[in-house]
Amino acid sequence: MVFIGVDPSGRPRPACFCAALTAEGRVLRTWEAAANEAFVASLAEFGEVKSVAVDGPLRLPQGHSPAQFFSLPSTAKPRRSSELELARMGIGCFFTVPRSFAKGWILRCLQLGELLRLASYSVLEVYPYATRRVLWGRRMGHKHQKATRLQELDLLRRMGLSWQPRSLPSDHEMDAVLCALTGFLSWKGYAMALGNEADGQIIIPDPRVDWPTVLPALWKGR
Repeated sequence: MVFIGVDPSGRPRPACFCAALTAEGRVLRTWEAAANEAFVASLAEFGEVKSVAVDGPLRLPQGHSPAQFFSLPSTAKPRRSSELELARMGIGCFFTVPRSFAKGWILRCLQLGELLRLASYSVLEVYPYATRRVLWGRRMGHKHQKATRLQELDLLRRMGLSWQPRSLPSDHEMDAVLCALTGFLSWKGYAMALGNEADGQIIIPDPRVDWPTVLPALWKGR
């Protein structure tokens, strides 16, 4: 039983950074996929994939198609309810808007979600920054800093995660693992969905949980 996390890239290659996490809390591996199709094909090696958690929008505001959405006038400001809820919680995010600087990344995320659904995988939209905030609060530095990633790796291990990377994980690898972890927490019933299904829900860990105490006890078979 495996939980997959995906951090889609804003660059041409690789298309995404990926991680596989077991129900026992072991990171099997992290890897890069050159294209969305290659990533979906790579999942066959893991057998039972319970969920694929993606860091990126899987639906557009108000149910728009990409063609409709990106042709909206600059005066139009549709918002996804899930992103508005994050903002109300004090968790910052980039809003998915028609004039976005990240149009290519948004389209890649939408295509990835569609490919996964066509392949009959359970797909979740997650947000690793929100996972960080819920698990560890505001004390974390920027994820690009090596010291921050060292601290996060230590905190994950203290919470029972078994991860022995050959070198310090990149910020993309860390995001992918946090995505997979959020998928696991959703499966265990320790997560909440923000927003509505029409324009896509974002799954985050339940903020009411005492995570340093609860998470180590959740890993199956320990």
